[in-house]
Amino acid sequence: MNTLFVANIVRPLQRNPTLGATVGTGFLCAFTYWWYASSIRNTLLATQRSCQQMSDQAFHECREMLKAGERSWGTDIRSRDAQVRRLELQNVEQTRSVTRLEAAMKMCLLQNE
Repeated sequence: MNTLFVANIVRPLQRNPTLGATVGTGFLCAFTYWWYASSIRNTLLATQRSCQQMSDQAFHECREMLKAGERSWGTDIRSRDAQVRRLELQNVEQTRSVTRLEAAMKMCLLQNE
């Protein structure tokens, strides 16, 4: 097989320098293309991993922000509900006080007649 390779490939290239230069240039171009393709592939894979990590981190941070917002909203709602209950109780007490005051004023007016 080695003699077949030498007889069919190497000897014609040695006899015809233009053919040798053309084949050599083709091999050089093929090697350059292979190197460039593998380099670009590695760069793209690294970029893909980096983008995936960034998107995972952003998704995680977004979820944490949503959870914090929900907790804050829940706390605000509970605080507002407690404030509304206090105001309702205060309103009831003021209504009772006004009713008692009206009754006392009517009693005073009836006694003064």
